[in-house]
Amino acid sequence: CGMDVNVVCPEYAEPPAKVADYCRQFCDVEIFNDLEDGLAGVDVIYIMSHDFDLNFEIDERSLRYAKNNAVILHPLPVRRDCEIAETLLDSPNCLINEQSANLLPVLEAVEALIIGK
Repeated sequence: CGMDVNVVCPEYAEPPAKVADYCRQFCDVEIFNDLEDGLAGVDVIYIMSHDFDLNFEIDERSLRYAKNNAVILHPLPVRRDCEIAETLLDSPNCLINEQSANLLPVLEAVEALIIGK
């Protein structure tokens, strides 16, 4: 895919080695158990829904480790102040609303490709 992927999660939630190895065929994949290390210098933060402790919440402090113009994405629904700090949801870095607005057109485009129209 031409990108590097950092998976950031507690050790108990790491993807199976078989999955990580498969993904490494297509891009560089590193697994981090420390949020600060995993966010260091990233362009995009894609938050998946999780039940991790607050050490893995994206907030103003943790966002400082990413690039200044890093964007925040989330597949929705967002659990405010659990996965992402409430204050970041209205920040210029947060593109969750745009992501949500584009979901249906992207799904329709993929469907059209599959059907062949």
